[in-house]
Amino acid sequence: MACTARVLVYASGGAEHSDIAPTLAANGFDARFVVPGGPVNDGSDTGDADLVIIDCQDLRADEESAAVDLTHLLKHSGKARPVPVIVIDRSDDSARQVKLLSAGADEYIARPFLDSQLLGRLGSHLRLATMREELVRRASTAKKYGVDQETVVPSEEIKGIVQLLVIGGRGDSFSAIEAQLGADTDLTFAWSGQTALDYLQRRSFDAVLVDMDSHDGEALQLCSQIRAHPSLSTLPVLIFGDRIGLNDASEPYRAGADDVLFRPLANDELRTRIRALVAHQRYRAALHRVYSEARHLITSDSLTGLYSHGYLMEHLGDEIDYAKAHDRNLSIALFDIHQMRNINRQYGYAAGDKVIRQIGSLMSRLVRGEDLPARLNGEEFCVLLPDTAERDADLVVSRLLNVVNFTEFSAGNPDEPCSVRLRGRAVQMTADDTAEGLIERGRASLAEPGDGRR
Repeated sequence: MACTARVLVYASGGAEHSDIAPTLAANGFDARFVVPGGPVNDGSDTGDADLVIIDCQDLRADEESAAVDLTHLLKHSGKARPVPVIVIDRSDDSARQVKLLSAGADEYIARPFLDSQLLGRLGSHLRLATMREELVRRASTAKKYGVDQETVVPSEEIKGIVQLLVIGGRGDSFSAIEAQLGADTDLTFAWSGQTALDYLQRRSFDAVLVDMDSHDGEALQLCSQIRAHPSLSTLPVLIFGDRIGLNDASEPYRAGADDVLFRPLANDELRTRIRALVAHQRYRAALHRVYSEARHLITSDSLTGLYSHGYLMEHLGDEIDYAKAHDRNLSIALFDIHQMRNINRQYGYAAGDKVIRQIGSLMSRLVRGEDLPARLNGEEFCVLLPDTAERDADLVVSRLLNVVNFTEFSAGNPDEPCSVRLRGRAVQMTADDTAEGLIERGRASLAEPGDGRR
């Protein structure tokens, strides 16, 4: 069985003294532990690691210096294959936080944290890495069709003025926030949660800073409201306040906060932490843009605009080879419109094509950026899911079915909307699969007694 990801962990005490080793092992990560400052410390031996964790717990002074140097080498030396670098440390060492983030770490996770928080943040960075790698592989397939495709996100899409919404708090904190953030951050203040939600509906922000004083019980509820909103679910949210105002240090993370900052702030701490989260979010948005612009007439299905059958089969063959060679998960999701012939009979074939086009458009918007949606044949669709185990692929299928099967489509007469029943199943690649064999297994999984399928 493929591992979730390969992780290289720099930790002072090794695996036997690490509090994250059991969590990584229990969730399918293949973790290799090395000591900062030891034989593997120049940033060149990341091997086939998908992600690097630098665990700063119990570091000696010389190991702390080695961790900062290592972070810089991993991100800037050019010796190592580019991989996400995550730093885990105590929440009260803000000076070290600034050093490591300034050295290039992609994210800083402060103890104490929940296992779900750690796994969620690791998963987010691994999905970004998958998006980058998949973009390169997709460009390679497109080249077989004579199409040159962009594979690099322009740096100007990551940089620029940060639009920050600051919510609540007390008067003496505003000047401190302004002083730390400087001229490259445009601040908007909202005095209440309702005002903040109104702003978020009408304007675009890069991040939200919720200023929670020791008596503000609404801050965590507001954080949960932001997280629950479909269009704001990935917006970076930071909580800023007094340590004594929290009964449980994990409370903000349960409410959906990405980061928690405590007074008093170290020099440049706030700016560095916000910049790191915003850069991560902007990079994700930029990758989505590149993906959306990557389709070409030659590689697309003429009716739906999804990828074509030919491109899907070509790319799926390459993805299977890659997944087998690198011990990666790979799944596909097969969908069909049940009893499509009845729609054609009742509304006509032109109306049937219109329904297929609308379903294709919905699929394109609902899949993740790295997933490849294609029209397989007639009323059949396939979504290729790289680096995805079947249990996670099932979630993608469920999300698509829940939307499509509760949507009314236009089949011709606007006063007579058409409902459809879309069926879907996910299947995971096995060691002996070919592209054709995997597709046939997916089709067989959709079959129902008496429906005349294969």
